[in-house]
Amino acid sequence: MRWNNPKLHEPAYRKTWLACEDHREHLGDFLGARGFLREVTEFRTTQHDSTP
Repeated sequence: MRWNNPKLHEPAYRKTWLACEDHREHLGDFLGARGFLREVTEFRTTQHDSTP
């Protein structure tokens, strides 16, 4: 979830919160109610080869 507080941050500034599926709706509602939520994007991890 990418958000900012317009009273504190420039319009282009974004903070990021990660949320699992169980909490995504709750956090989205929390940020949305305050007018802070800007976008929700999927977090993707990269796979790393663990062999030395």
